[in-house]
Amino acid sequence: LFRSMQQKGLIRKKKRRWQRRKELGELKAKLKFFEKSQIDTKDLSDIYKYWPFMRRMGLPRYQYGLRELSVGATFYGYANENNSTYSSIFAMYVADHLKSYGNNIEGLNWQTDNGPEFVNPTAPNTKSAFEKMLGGLKIEHGRIPPRHSWLQGDIETFNRLIEDEFYDIEDYENGI
Repeated sequence: LFRSMQQKGLIRKKKRRWQRRKELGELKAKLKFFEKSQIDTKDLSDIYKYWPFMRRMGLPRYQYGLRELSVGATFYGYANENNSTYSSIFAMYVADHLKSYGNNIEGLNWQTDNGPEFVNPTAPNTKSAFEKMLGGLKIEHGRIPPRHSWLQGDIETFNRLIEDEFYDIEDYENGI
């Protein structure tokens, strides 16, 4: 049965990882610069090597990150709280930086998850400070469906790379 279905072309061949990556790269190359970006926050207190330094030195607990999809440009900032006010301040900093270089930010699309720092979870029909900030800047706000974190793959991968490379305190302790 399987062989006959395969011979009639009813079964698609599974694409290899390199084929999927190539297609994704081609898709991203078609995007305009800063046309689509992903924003996320990272709680740094779950990095066990960073946590003692954070407590002792008063370092920030949260990292806000924006990853642009076409070329991979990344912005990140830090705060001691994870709320809509700080996420809107971060968005304003990024937008001001883009405008300072002559980029038109109207019509850009910034995608987030459904975290309380981006949307108002208690009153879904009321906009959060972050959503109001983007609306005032005329930046479109896209939200991923609940439990679809892979749709934020670029910024999540960036967060993991930053954690692996930047917060590896052991290297600092060994003098590297």
